[in-house]
Amino acid sequence: MGKGQAQQMRSILKKLKIPIQYPILTSPTQRTKETGIIIFGEQNIQVKESLGYIDYLKEKDIDEEQKKIHEDLIHIFETAPFEGYSESIIEISLKKS
Repeated sequence: MGKGQAQQMRSILKKLKIPIQYPILTSPTQRTKETGIIIFGEQNIQVKESLGYIDYLKEKDIDEEQKKIHEDLIHIFETAPFEGYSESIIEISLKKS
């Protein structure tokens, strides 16, 4: 998502008055943090290192450190937002192929 698209998304969410559950989780990459800040404001962003390794969710042969990341990701995605709210997660994978 480019900066222009992020600004459009901010306007759309504001116009529709969609209740958002904060903080918004982002991966640690500069691009995802910038996107989150444009859309939701810097005070509403929380960086989650594990979101940078989302590809571990589909890996079968992972070491102990990767298992911890995998479990954290599962927890993030299985935790439901508060009733009546929407949750947003912004990520880009850091895993090297």
